[in-house]
Amino acid sequence: MLLCLMFSLDTAVKQFASLTITPSHVMAGDDIVMTCALCNRSSDSRITKVIWVLSVNGEPGYVEYFPDINKEDQNIQHIQTKVEYKSDKASLTVQNASTLLNGICRCIIFFKDSNEELPSLLSQLTISAPYIPPEITSHSITGKESLQCISSGGYPEGQVMWHYRNGSILTKSVSTQHISNGMGSFDINSTISLGLQKDAEICCSVIHTVLQKNWTTCTDTAAQERRRWHMIAVPFAVVAFALIIALLLYCTSVKEADRMKLWKCKQ
Repeated sequence: MLLCLMFSLDTAVKQFASLTITPSHVMAGDDIVMTCALCNRSSDSRITKVIWVLSVNGEPGYVEYFPDINKEDQNIQHIQTKVEYKSDKASLTVQNASTLLNGICRCIIFFKDSNEELPSLLSQLTISAPYIPPEITSHSITGKESLQCISSGGYPEGQVMWHYRNGSILTKSVSTQHISNGMGSFDINSTISLGLQKDAEICCSVIHTVLQKNWTTCTDTAAQERRRWHMIAVPFAVVAFALIIALLLYCTSVKEADRMKLWKCKQ
């Protein structure tokens, strides 16, 4: 819970608001309850409006609630909300929260017959999302062998660790990119390029420090090598087989033509 923030107009100390967000650790798909309350309840009858200012995909948006006419309005159209009002506080429930809402939020209380408005402290809203298990593929670029590890859909940025299955960490020739996918989460693309042992088992782990989870995928470089040669050998074998069939058909047609010529000569 945030500490109440006091505001002074001239020399008089006025009321102040507090913003409480529950749960404190938010997962994508969870409901979030943001409670905006007066720390000093003596003037709660003068409340005419409460606004929650949220960050949506980096752009400011708001949800308003007018308790005196029991009406809810908002300029954030793609989130589902529910508002409850009591004499000393108003609670905004954001349903099925998305990582698009990651950012800064605050609430502001307005009063009747007054220009007074009481904002709360700014609060960082962080909605976590897990990454999908990584996939590893092998590539050969300019004669250099490399492995590529791809994972997506997580927030915030995850850490990537390359290592042998026995736990030995690989740090050389590693390049990792975190790409914002426009949906409030990140895609990870990491490559490692080095002289790998042909029979080594290489693993890529994506680590989510907030959720304290990691997802690991391993690959056998010898198997990758066999698959690569298989991908080359199979098309080559198909082409060679087709050429052999074509040659046999050609030879058969030539022999048939020669046989017909011989038969005509005998006639």
